[in-house]
Amino acid sequence: MRKLLVLMLVLAMAAVSFALIEPCEAHSDCESCTEAEGCGWCNNDGSCHEGGEAGPHDSACSGKDWITDSSYCGMIGNACYYYTSCESCTDDSGCGWCRSSSTCMIGGVAGPSTGSCDDWVKAYEHCAAPPTPTPVPTATPVPTNTPQPAFNCWQQYSTCGPCTRDSRCGWCQNTQSCHNGAYYGPDDGACSGNYWIFNEAGCDSCRSYLHCGACANDPKCGWCSNDHSCHAGGDYGAADGTCSGTDWSYHPAQCTDCNYYTSCQACVSDPSCGWCENTGTCHSGTTYSPYDGACSGENWAWTQTSCYTCNRYTTCEQCINDQNCGWCLNTKSCLGGGPNGSHDGYCGGTAWAWTVPQCYPATPTPVPTSTPVSTATPVPTNTPEPTATPVPTNTPVPTATPAPTPTPVPQQGGLCGSGLILLLLAPLGLVAVVKH
Repeated sequence: MRKLLVLMLVLAMAAVSFALIEPCEAHSDCESCTEAEGCGWCNNDGSCHEGGEAGPHDSACSGKDWITDSSYCGMIGNACYYYTSCESCTDDSGCGWCRSSSTCMIGGVAGPSTGSCDDWVKAYEHCAAPPTPTPVPTATPVPTNTPQPAFNCWQQYSTCGPCTRDSRCGWCQNTQSCHNGAYYGPDDGACSGNYWIFNEAGCDSCRSYLHCGACANDPKCGWCSNDHSCHAGGDYGAADGTCSGTDWSYHPAQCTDCNYYTSCQACVSDPSCGWCENTGTCHSGTTYSPYDGACSGENWAWTQTSCYTCNRYTTCEQCINDQNCGWCLNTKSCLGGGPNGSHDGYCGGTAWAWTVPQCYPATPTPVPTSTPVSTATPVPTNTPEPTATPVPTNTPVPTATPAPTPTPVPQQGGLCGSGLILLLLAPLGLVAVVKH
């Protein structure tokens, strides 16, 4: 009797203990855990926790390690799950392609190992979709001179699969719309590059993500930085083998594409990126801070309204009072930057004002200009030195020519009376000959 009472007591205590266990912790497998209301499965430690779509309440795991949809449970460790095309899927001997759901599943020739598929493809050569028979037109033929209305893919299809199955159409992932086009792009130029999908194999859900953060947060997807697009894959890399290593981001914290943005407005437009005002750089992060800790607090901008706009300042004094701005003296404009210059590199050195004194650069006092001393022109060695021009001497004043004195008439025997008469008449030009 005593043993029976002890056994009953033990069973009662076990029942009480079981009742005290949290409902989620009672589940030991992913399927039963995710089917229980308010529970989710942590793939990293293989345990069930209370939580919602955002993650477990106890933060035991996050991102792709947190599973709340039971349909993902069978894909844990399933390499087939990561293949996104029939060709890559059937190339793996353990996998098969379900054409109706466009998914790769574990299975054999008879069909998938779990679940069912009405359109099962196991052989690589059977991947090509059987040609759709062209219906024979029964309508009255249109006269050749009547123009046929143009076929409009955009009006006919609203999802990627049916759109890309029509050889005249392709899907623009960035606008989520169908357009007329060919393998190289849409006729109307609505999108290009990685955003253009021209075959149905490209219509996987990962391709719908346009930014690294959202892509890497999906358990089925990862971001490839070398082509800036989202691919199906796992921790090891893209399922199609096109991306791996440092180019592959499978978790949001690994996203590095943010560093391609050079302005706050462009940076915060990406939902996985934020802007560090103090460094003028874009980083992957959350609402509160960047993953790499490059900045924090008021220097971290996560929305357009939190972006600094230095150009709102119109004077040097207003500009430099903002710790994230500096004044460019050349352009008389306020720019984001640091002590050594603007973040964009367009202004720096003596043209950059970061402090109040630098707003008013000293104007140098002009040095009085003096008449430059001309240097002597070198005399060519073959040119003879000019001789000094002689100073002219004063020309002597000519002296007056003395008047000729009258020639005296020789006297014979003294001056006679007739001689005296001649002497007196000579000045009058009268000459008389007087004989003695």
